[in-house]
Amino acid sequence: MSLGENIRERRKARGLTQEALGEALGMAAQTVSKWERDESMPDAALLPGLAETLDCSLDRLFDRPVTSFRDAAGGAKDWLLTLRGDDRWMGALRLGRILQAALGGFFETTLSLCKDVEDYDHPVSQTGRCTGDSGFTDSSRLEDLPYLLLFPEPKEGWLPLMEEEDPAFWELMAKERVRSALKRIYAGEFPSCFDGEWALSHAGLEEPKETLAELEALGVLTRQRVSINGTAGEL
Repeated sequence: MSLGENIRERRKARGLTQEALGEALGMAAQTVSKWERDESMPDAALLPGLAETLDCSLDRLFDRPVTSFRDAAGGAKDWLLTLRGDDRWMGALRLGRILQAALGGFFETTLSLCKDVEDYDHPVSQTGRCTGDSGFTDSSRLEDLPYLLLFPEPKEGWLPLMEEEDPAFWELMAKERVRSALKRIYAGEFPSCFDGEWALSHAGLEEPKETLAELEALGVLTRQRVSINGTAGEL
C-alpha cells in the first residue's frame, strides 16, 4: 500500500477523524486529506509524531516489514524500558498477545475468530488459543489472572511426553483431601516452614499423616532435618 493508504487505514483503525489527526500534529484536516490521497507527503519532521499518533512504526507506515530479529527485539525492549511498574508487565503481555495472533490467530470464547493482529486486544475477549504444527499457545485476558503461555513442540514430538507420564501423579490428584490441601497451601494458609506436630494439631487436614506424605510425593512439600538450640527435628 502507499503511504497515504497506510495513513488512512491506521487512522481509521485508531478511531480518529482527519480533523483529530490533524489537530494532534498541528495540521489542518485538509492537509491530512491530501496525504491520504497521495497528493502530498508529510514533512520528515512530522513522521515520528505521525507514527506515534497512529500507534505504529515508521517501517509499517511506509509498508516496509521489519525483517531483522535484532531490530525487532531491540525496539520491543527499548519500548518496554520506557514503561514503569505494572505498565511494563502489561506492556510485555500486550506484546505477547500480538505474537500469539501473529502465530496464526486464535479462537476467542466469544466465538469470534481474529482476522488481524490488531484484534488481539478486543475488550470482550477473555481467553484465547492458537494451535499450529509447531506448538500451541494459551492466554487469558481476565483482569484477575492475565497470562500468556507458549508451548513449542519438542523435536521428538508430544507422544514421548505423554507415554512417560507418571500415573501416580493423577492417582494422588484424584483424592479430594489432596486437592483441598493444595488449595489451602497456595492460598497462603500454611506457614512456609512447619514441623509434623504443628501439622497434626493446627493444619486441620483430613488424615494429616497420609496427606502430608502425599503432598511430599507431589513435590509440594519437602522434608528437611534441622537442629534448633541443640534439638534435632524435621521440618
